Amino acid sequence: SARTENKALYDHLMTYRTKPQLTIWRKQLIWAHGQAMWDAPSKVLADDEPARSLLMATQLRPALDSVNKEFILISAYFVPQKSRMSYLTGRADAGVDVRLLTNSLEATDVPAVHGGYAPYRKTLLEHGIKLYELRRQQDDPSGGSSGSFTAGSDSSLHTKAMILDKQKVFIGSFNFDPRSVFWNTEVGVLVDSPELAGYVRQLALEGMTPVLSYQARLENGEVVWFTEDDGRQHVLRKEPGGKWRSFKAWLSDKIGLEKML
Repeated sequence: SARTENKALYDHLMTYRTKPQLTIWRKQLIWAHGQAMWDAPSKVLADDEPARSLLMATQLRPALDSVNKEFILISAYFVPQKSRMSYLTGRADAGVDVRLLTNSLEATDVPAVHGGYAPYRKTLLEHGIKLYELRRQQDDPSGGSSGSFTAGSDSSLHTKAMILDKQKVFIGSFNFDPRSVFWNTEVGVLVDSPELAGYVRQLALEGMTPVLSYQARLENGEVVWFTEDDGRQHVLRKEPGGKWRSFKAWLSDKIGLEKML
């Protein structure tokens, strides 16, 4: 039963029986203008890549093109390909502070997707883009209900969000990868609210701290990972994640699965 499988979460939920939260939650709502976006369902009927007019990414593009100061991207699965690489490096080269939070090799639930991300890592860093890879999160007594980006014990990153110039925030089902752009049907909402953007931004920055994430950097032309354990910061020169996960990521890259990831 739920009571025995996750006692901490069960006990947390049971407090609402004696301490109702609805009134408090209603006061915490942030009211703002938002634009709902979605892929046309007919995109899945295309024989090859669907027409751009059917894509949610096309609806989102004007907001992305307007970014001129800061762009924070949280994407559980990140496979930029050439077109999205061009956008990210172009923003960074124009002086935009670009930061990415995605899963590390050790945390991802799909190592093959990591194989579609890793080959781009060095180029992203060379353009000054800051890369943060969420570490494998151990037991979370709240079951992921505490406002974090993960979703329970031993979990990986599942959030998909973008914060644009601390002014707008996009939240939805859309990953920054070919599968979300071309093959899946995704939904999301773009909200114009500095307050909400600030709240999501703060969560993202917390997720980027060295206790929770590895920061990938370049050192002598090679990728290294800065992190912190027991209050001590240190550098890893070998990607954390183990040989089996590394092999699956490598194989995904070598056999050319990128377009389907």
